[in-house]
Amino acid sequence: MKAILAKDAYRWVLADVPDPPPPGPGEVLVEVRVCGICGSDLHDYKGKPSKDRIPGHELAGVVLEVGEGVKNVKVGDRVVLNPVLDCGECRWCVSGQPNLCPQFKGVIGCQYDGGFAEKVRVPAKNLLLMPQNVDFRTATLCDPVAVMLNGLDLIDLSGVERVAVFGLGALGMSAAISLTRSGYEVYAVDIREFKLQLAREIGLEKVVDGKGDVIKAIGGGLDLCIDAVGSGEVVNLSLRLLRKGGTLLALGIAEKPVQFSWNGIVFGQIRIQGVFAHTRTTFRKALRMFASDERFQKLVTHCFKLDQFDQAIQTAMSGDAVKVVVEPS
Repeated sequence: MKAILAKDAYRWVLADVPDPPPPGPGEVLVEVRVCGICGSDLHDYKGKPSKDRIPGHELAGVVLEVGEGVKNVKVGDRVVLNPVLDCGECRWCVSGQPNLCPQFKGVIGCQYDGGFAEKVRVPAKNLLLMPQNVDFRTATLCDPVAVMLNGLDLIDLSGVERVAVFGLGALGMSAAISLTRSGYEVYAVDIREFKLQLAREIGLEKVVDGKGDVIKAIGGGLDLCIDAVGSGEVVNLSLRLLRKGGTLLALGIAEKPVQFSWNGIVFGQIRIQGVFAHTRTTFRKALRMFASDERFQKLVTHCFKLDQFDQAIQTAMSGDAVKVVVEPS
């Protein structure tokens, strides 16, 4: 079969590789219809060399074969993958927080072969059935949207009215959609005109160009700032915009150490909440949101075939895209 093979950093190549072995007990063979390019894929692509493997963890497809004992899916089912491999037995897994599992076994597409291929073999327990009115491309947004929903579940929204979201990629754009659905006053901030225009097209009313005077445009006194960039500049700007007792929700992955005003946190009694990955609950919640809000479909802005992968990843790295997906089949 055809697949993208991560040989090392900056050298992900289209290759002929053997088909996955037949699924064993508790496993499923999936025909990959679509696989999204995640921000973490870009960090990996630009980072340290990796062993030979097939990347891609934001995948959706159709069940081809099921192994012994599999009951949650059957051949022909449309499925989306939760790529996190947890132990399922520790206190965090049992309490519904498998993303914090200390015996974390890795992520399909990161430590194990993933979805930039025509087929992939995965544990059945990591597959969720897709609603009939959700298409494969939109389903690839499950991973980032579930991360965002996990973050919102971790903070107290009861006293929140005004919010700023920095960075209108899949994480930030989905956060802005989710919060406006719930009636919050949301400022959507980015420096790319492509993303600002898309934000306007999907009905976000308070769209702010990050290249301008953001403090003047928003006015301060915010209850919540969401950093979907991973930037010291955004953190410090958020500390200036937040009211006393406000919250900073950190969704973005920083590529370098972040410096910020410690006293601004202390004197302002600011809460900072980090977020890692997602839970099964937020994954299911993401699918339900897709089924009830067609705006999420518009977040998939670019689609490429597997043999166009170089163009796909360069588009994702350009900043002039929200979600870039690849269709192997």
